Amino acid sequence: MAANLFYSARLSSTLANKKMKTLTIAILGMVMFCADSTLANWDNKMTTKKLYQGVMIELSLREGEVKHTDEEVALANEVERYVEGFLDAIDIRDEAIRIRIIDGIKTHLDKNPQQKKRKVRLVMLDVIKIQMAEDEKVKKKK
Repeated sequence: MAANLFYSARLSSTLANKKMKTLTIAILGMVMFCADSTLANWDNKMTTKKLYQGVMIELSLREGEVKHTDEEVALANEVERYVEGFLDAIDIRDEAIRIRIIDGIKTHLDKNPQQKKRKVRLVMLDVIKIQMAEDEKVKKKK
């Protein structure tokens, strides 16, 4: 009798573990879907003009010389989150690279004003390619 109860408890524990694993996988899938759709939603809302404005505000905030409105700070934060999400999507998680990418966006769009009419993803990819090429040049010089 005790053996039957032990087996029954063990069986229900195994079933509960399987259900928990299934639930965990389902929740993980929902989180990944939401993160992907959030990044896509940001990409749809983000324009190159808005990206440039946010980068300029972000650089100004770093220097701390000019006070900005709450809307400008919110735009800078949105751009920073967009850049972080974009770099996370391509598996770049180094903070120094993120800072250089933001600097690179300003430099790239200042040198190539016609790029302001392109899609944000294309501009971001161009900036990342340029930054990677510069990193390779620095490594070769060392």
